[in-house]
Amino acid sequence: MADTVDAVEMHKTDFDSERLAFHEQMAGAYHGFLHYTLVANAGNEALYKGMREFRNKFLSSYFIENAPVAPLFGNSEKVRKKYGGAGVRRYLVADYYSHEALKILRTCRPLARRLCFEHILPKTELIQALCEGKVAEAGNEFGVADIKGMLDSYWHLAVITAEEHRELLTGRKMPTGWTPKDHIFKRYEKLARMKGFRLYRSREDAKQCQSVLVENSVDSCN
Repeated sequence: MADTVDAVEMHKTDFDSERLAFHEQMAGAYHGFLHYTLVANAGNEALYKGMREFRNKFLSSYFIENAPVAPLFGNSEKVRKKYGGAGVRRYLVADYYSHEALKILRTCRPLARRLCFEHILPKTELIQALCEGKVAEAGNEFGVADIKGMLDSYWHLAVITAEEHRELLTGRKMPTGWTPKDHIFKRYEKLARMKGFRLYRSREDAKQCQSVLVENSVDSCN
């Protein structure tokens, strides 16, 4: 898969060994959940419908609760303390951040729906629907390694502002004509044309992100 959009200075992160190991752990939990729901309880329509919302949220919830805080927050103790609790921890564990999102986080003030935790590649289309179909059809023949492969390729998370989110080309689907061989930032092309917008990688661009978090500002908590 092409990993960069040079014209807008956005580059795909390279997951390190620790992150890839976490994907395997995550895939194991998800496979167990899907096997219980779709195989062990096949035909239980009441259970299937009752768990619909949790099915949609399982991967994201698991990641938010268990993923380590992004490296860029290593020197931002006040930010970690402020947003480390339930409901807001998601904003500390993403792979990419916009400049404006970091400016909001550095304030250590209530977020009031100012940020969005965003799947760069929609998980319902590229992971969830495929995994549910494969497990229901093939059972254990579709295993943890298969799910991990999907996470390695498609599990890219960003934190952007609510205003930026409204400018995205599409929501839960990739734009028409996109293929896995194309760059992952296709949905962000309109945003990329906005002056100053880019996504910084939370690991490779950690120093640049930290410079925004500690930038002198009357509303900064640092």
